[in-house]
Amino acid sequence: MKRKSSVRIYFKVFLVSTVAGFASFFIISLFFARVLSWELVVESAIFGPIIGNMIGFSCALIGDPISRRLESLPKPLSTISQVLTFFVVALGAATLFFFLMVRLGIMRGLSNRLLLTFLLIAAGIGLMVTLLMTVYEHLKSELEKSYEKIREKELLEKELQVARQVQTGFLPKGGVQIEGFDVATFFRSAREVGGDYFDVIPLKKGVAIVVADVSGKGVPAALVTANLHATLHVLAEDCPPGELVSRINNSIFKDTSPDFFVTFVYGVLNNSTGEFRYVNAGHNFPLVVRQDGKVEELTQGGTILGILPDSSFQTGAVILNPQDLVLFYTDGLTEAGLPEIEPWGEENLKRYLTGIRDKPTDQMAELILKQVEESLKGAPQTDDIALILLKRK
Repeated sequence: MKRKSSVRIYFKVFLVSTVAGFASFFIISLFFARVLSWELVVESAIFGPIIGNMIGFSCALIGDPISRRLESLPKPLSTISQVLTFFVVALGAATLFFFLMVRLGIMRGLSNRLLLTFLLIAAGIGLMVTLLMTVYEHLKSELEKSYEKIREKELLEKELQVARQVQTGFLPKGGVQIEGFDVATFFRSAREVGGDYFDVIPLKKGVAIVVADVSGKGVPAALVTANLHATLHVLAEDCPPGELVSRINNSIFKDTSPDFFVTFVYGVLNNSTGEFRYVNAGHNFPLVVRQDGKVEELTQGGTILGILPDSSFQTGAVILNPQDLVLFYTDGLTEAGLPEIEPWGEENLKRYLTGIRDKPTDQMAELILKQVEESLKGAPQTDDIALILLKRK
């Protein structure tokens, strides 16, 4: 590939040098001769391309390598040095040409003044042509790099779109339904793919509910989420909450980088009795809003997942009575926004949730998300948001 590129460059040097050499030699000769003749045209056609190519290839083969070595110098000095290098090389090639022509007796009649003029003009034209060629190659190279970057960006965007489709496929299909409960869910990632995850998994005896937040965002977090999803669906049916969370913790600790960790809430809801047995592994406390407006936090569990192996987790239990409400959420709900913007916060969430507890869950979800949008004050969403709202009928 490099050889082909060099051949193309030298071919361009040959063409440009031939045309420029003929034109320059003809114009300079005509200026001094003051008379247009066929002899002048023939001499220009013979000697012009020769001197042009001597200058062009001298600059390409000698001047360009020296110029590249000078690129490491400070910018003004580098530019001046490169220009002088090409000028000296062009002047040397022109001098060699006229020296050979004089020695061969072809241009013996030239005066010193005319010869010097030829040399300087030829060197100047050679310098201009070489610089134009250099600029052209540089611009072409930059355009090719830009095109490659655009292509890479397009491919990455396509891969992210596929990853988003895959991640969206992990979420419950259609509207989530739990017998005896009114349910609403919401998920939105800050990027094409993210690390927030929720799921509702039907079991033989009840329903498993999970909300998780993988550290970081983007594709790496999404890959950990995919592993988490697969492991959950394998273990959920046969493992009680404490054992399941412990096994997932060991799996994340073993199979992922130490830079990754997961906050995690997992529980099994008996939708007949309203009992919810859960483990909270360092996640935002789910909020239980009782019919009388009292708010309880589901705090039982242990440390976040993926930090320490063989961690033990306590299982908590709560009974959900008719009209009791539970909100599972990730920290994007309460901490969304830029650092300079004060987040909505958990206390505001509690007060607001208490005030709208009598509404259907889908309306509550819309109202809560509207409050989050207002708290952003027009700033972009910087963290993933996921939530599940359950209200016992």
